[in-house]
Amino acid sequence: MCRSNLLFVFFIINICLCSSISAQLDDEGKETDEYPKHGIDLRISMWKSSSQTAVSVGLRGVTVDAGTGNMGGGIMYNFYPNADYAFTFSAGLLSAEVKVETFSNYTSSLIPIMMGVKYFIIPANNDQPFRPYIAGMAGALMGSQSGVSLLSVESRTETAMGGYLGFGADMVLGRLIKVHAELGYNLFTEFEQPIGSKDDYSGPEFTFGIGFIF
Repeated sequence: MCRSNLLFVFFIINICLCSSISAQLDDEGKETDEYPKHGIDLRISMWKSSSQTAVSVGLRGVTVDAGTGNMGGGIMYNFYPNADYAFTFSAGLLSAEVKVETFSNYTSSLIPIMMGVKYFIIPANNDQPFRPYIAGMAGALMGSQSGVSLLSVESRTETAMGGYLGFGADMVLGRLIKVHAELGYNLFTEFEQPIGSKDDYSGPEFTFGIGFIF
């Protein structure tokens, strides 16, 4: 929890600094509406998953499953051919999950790689910094898990295919800076074997971040 709070505070401080820099750049030059444009977004994502630590006793002894809440980060590239659309490519990393048993321990992580498109509902306008959009993406969710026990060492990777549909909004803070928030739903196929605590990572996702336009 402390790590999440520090990450959030760091994110807010960066927004304030970037907004100040962007405001100074606006005073030095006029905003341009020329296309195509490019953008890089730094994103923090939260997937639906239990973040509580589970303790159980079974045939393998005492098991401690430290869930992470599936909070992660990522980067997204945006290509704006015009004011109405943006083509996107994103990659991220979800927080690792740790499972400790009496005679073994396992760690797992997830890497989503997606490509898609955004459609902006409100046309671009210098007087309208708020730009809601609909986003759709398709791609792969790559999962990896490694473990060590008394008798063996395990390491495996699996890939699930799927898509994403969401609704969000950009808030333009200056000529080069924007922030965004987005809520959507991921639908993936199941892993053949569980990665971490489960084999199906479909579910809602909330994302917020800061972007740089150039």
